[in-house]
Amino acid sequence: MNNPELRRNLWLEITPHRMLLMPLLLGLVFVMVGMLTDPNKVNEYLAAAGLGGFMLISFGWGTQLAAKAFSDELAERTWDWQRLSAMGPWTITWGKLLGATAFTWYGGFLCLSVFLIYAPAKPFTDPIQTALTVVFLAITAHACALALAVQLTRQDPLKKSSPLIIFFALLITSGMLSFRSIRLVVNPTFEAPIYWYGWIMNNANFVLATVVFFAGWALVGAYRTLCQALTVRTVPIVLLGFIATAALYWTGFKTAGLPHIQTVAWCVWTLSIVLSYFMLCFEPSGPIVVRRILCRIKLRQWRRAAEELPCWPVSVACALFCALILIALRPIGEMSTFLPKFILEPLPVVLLLVRDAGIFMFFAAAAKPRRLVGSLLVYLVILNLVLPGALHALGAEFAAGLVLPLYAEGKTMQSLTALLQVVIAWSLASRRIRDRWAFTRVNV
Repeated sequence: MNNPELRRNLWLEITPHRMLLMPLLLGLVFVMVGMLTDPNKVNEYLAAAGLGGFMLISFGWGTQLAAKAFSDELAERTWDWQRLSAMGPWTITWGKLLGATAFTWYGGFLCLSVFLIYAPAKPFTDPIQTALTVVFLAITAHACALALAVQLTRQDPLKKSSPLIIFFALLITSGMLSFRSIRLVVNPTFEAPIYWYGWIMNNANFVLATVVFFAGWALVGAYRTLCQALTVRTVPIVLLGFIATAALYWTGFKTAGLPHIQTVAWCVWTLSIVLSYFMLCFEPSGPIVVRRILCRIKLRQWRRAAEELPCWPVSVACALFCALILIALRPIGEMSTFLPKFILEPLPVVLLLVRDAGIFMFFAAAAKPRRLVGSLLVYLVILNLVLPGALHALGAEFAAGLVLPLYAEGKTMQSLTALLQVVIAWSLASRRIRDRWAFTRVNV
């Protein structure tokens, strides 16, 4: 075991007292379950208690510990020592994921042992398969929590955001799975087949493959965020791989009569926009970053420029490319009700995303930028909900279309209005960025 981070976490988490206390407490719980249930169904209740115990200990508690593995380092001012050490990002990643959650894995595997011993053939069609599924589901949640903790707490190390991190980690973990996959994890008796790319898939096998697939991507995401925290140079090409593979996964569930290429473009478009907003809020994107990128481009250091580039411009470009594909492949007849109405005009939506990025950069270039995410959210609510809604209620449809281009009549008018807002937002942002450059020195 040559991982110093793993050894340190094991010394902190695994003690003889805790190793003895966990099986005693779990044993008392299982004895109570066996005594208070119907003797004819005791095996089924013990199996359910074992599976529920794993979800509570490893999935719930373990996610909290994975989130605190990084935030506690910043709060205790020990992260700088790790940055100066010889440990690489991958060593720190799995050292924190496995070490910080070691005690919850210990308790979780004790619960899974009870589940595997007492699980009947029904309602759990395959106990081993169910156990593997929840294990990889917990790994996905832990990796997402660590990645979110790195992104959220780097800006404010003393901010207590563990509940928010846990909420988003569980939300992202569930969002990665299809609705039927989540339903099968919650209710193993759900036996309706899954149709994926026209193939009839076995529920249990498909869910296991799904959680393994997204667990791998979650580990990659945690590794890349720690690369950013350690200032290890990386090119944001992995993001395109995740968007492409995730879109291909969700495309298999399509229910509309659309060509596969159009459905893939729609999935990539949607995922790119969601990721763009998230990364825009939590990635370093101030005037210094812009100055470094422009300096690298001026010196024709293309790879260094790509390494300085945040991930959100890549996802914005991907969304714009897919919007153009959706426009070019638009069916002549009626569009399916599978798509929401505003998706039928994908270009204005992408332009509004670019406008919002300009608004964020305007606030990020302030002399003392504070509460960037909060300021962006306030202005987005005003521009996208409050002001256009009030104008629409007053009957000023044209003015509402100028504020929110999606209210405008005609696709050309929507795109032109959104483009005008992009020009205004980025003109103000670029002017403030140039003002900040006058007081900023960057080592190239």
